Amino acid sequence: MDLRNSSLLITGGTGSFGLAMVEKMLPVVKRVVVFSRDEKKQYDLKRRHKDVECILGDIRDYDSILKATRTIDYVFHAAALKHVPNYERHPTEAIKTNVIGSTNVFEACARNGIKRCVALSTDKACYPINVMGQTKALMEKIAYNYPNVVVTRYGNVAGSRGSVIPLFRDQIKKFKTVSITHKNMTRFLMSMDEATDLVFKALISDEPDDFMFIRKAKAAKITDLANALAGGIGIKFVISGIRPGEKMHEVLVTGEERERGQNLPKFYRIPREIPEGLNQNLNDYSSEKNLMSNFELQEFINSYEQ
Repeated sequence: MDLRNSSLLITGGTGSFGLAMVEKMLPVVKRVVVFSRDEKKQYDLKRRHKDVECILGDIRDYDSILKATRTIDYVFHAAALKHVPNYERHPTEAIKTNVIGSTNVFEACARNGIKRCVALSTDKACYPINVMGQTKALMEKIAYNYPNVVVTRYGNVAGSRGSVIPLFRDQIKKFKTVSITHKNMTRFLMSMDEATDLVFKALISDEPDDFMFIRKAKAAKITDLANALAGGIGIKFVISGIRPGEKMHEVLVTGEERERGQNLPKFYRIPREIPEGLNQNLNDYSSEKNLMSNFELQEFINSYEQ
């Protein structure tokens, strides 16, 4: 796929993922457009990257995203509400953005003939128990009905907005004490480069029946992650208790998806329809069963800090 003369719009492009994707795509495409509702972050972005176009708007407003995508070839849909406890208390806000807003994006892309829209999802959409996960699961179901939309799904991205790693670092430095919700809780971890590579893979894949790409990842116990960040410094844990809507362990691939998925070296590819004769029955993929070794976890921390 030759992207050199194409235009790309990133919804939520001033967030941590959006900024990383701007950096990745500026040398690749002719035109990068950021669509978001935060004018201060857009101002800061323009100071760093003068060639990026910024459009102030909200995916909750169909007319604004329809207008923004009129001269666009490809879309990365990253705009979302993501903080689990917040939306247990304010579920309608998550519905407005993650479900209705995403539908607006997909419909605008269809209306304007966008070649491909890549939408970002989360492991919390697998067997969801919280509002954020449930709204993301609905987003995935809606995307299924738009042939030009491909979904990507992954776990926690180190250093992204809301990532626990900077928080742990700060607590270790100041107090030598880390606040955790439960000592046995596990989470999938991946780097920002791995997350952006997944989205780029979904963009350039030329399979006609693409629906979802899921990045393979290892997980870590929260206590092991904190100890690795401490680098041998003795730390104490303060147990705050599991917050509303939180899971003990996450899942990246559902049982139904494992029956129809294609096992690629770094990804699982989930087609819209099950190809004849394909039944790979992928392995169980829960964070409880795919833990990093201590060496792998330390290597992950070292790569994050470089």
